Amino acid sequence: MPMPRTQFKDADIEERERRHFDRPPTPEDGLVAKIMNVIRRTNITVSPPAHNKPIIWSDPIDLSARVTVPAAVGAYQTVIQYQAPPGRWARIDGYGVQVLDAAYTYNGSLLWRIVKNGVEEVGPGLSNWAEQRGSLVNMRPIYIRVEEDDVITFQVRRAVAAGAPQDVDMGLTGWQWPLRMNYEGTGAVVTSF
Repeated sequence: MPMPRTQFKDADIEERERRHFDRPPTPEDGLVAKIMNVIRRTNITVSPPAHNKPIIWSDPIDLSARVTVPAAVGAYQTVIQYQAPPGRWARIDGYGVQVLDAAYTYNGSLLWRIVKNGVEEVGPGLSNWAEQRGSLVNMRPIYIRVEEDDVITFQVRRAVAAGAPQDVDMGLTGWQWPLRMNYEGTGAVVTSF
């Protein structure tokens, strides 16, 4: 047999509310009120990790260039250079190289490297490589954090003499954002006023 539901009259509800709100405050009530004030006045912004691309306030970096590499052995020549502007950070997330000669076999006669602030050690395997890595259509993924005023340079050189000069396409992609919207790593900013 089902239990009968208790029917409260408006007078009963009003009496319960009066007893609840008319009782003297306890120390817990003050603490709860303070916590509620902090919660109401707190703005919590959580940023996603750096590998998520910022959408709204980021600016894309999409750099590409074609260079003719001479047939003679020579020093590295800069093809692409990117400097993070003042007040901005950036992330380079892709790079690609492509020799336009269909007969070229990526045999080590051309070498590439990526340099950050004049130092070759940007990351493992990013200096003096000879194989094809990505292209302008399908960039090879990478993670290079570029802080304010850092300079990233993408270079190529002839390591072994060839019969003729060769045209090479090179590219870097990524994005930059205002420093105040720093997206490097998971973080939270709590503002209370």
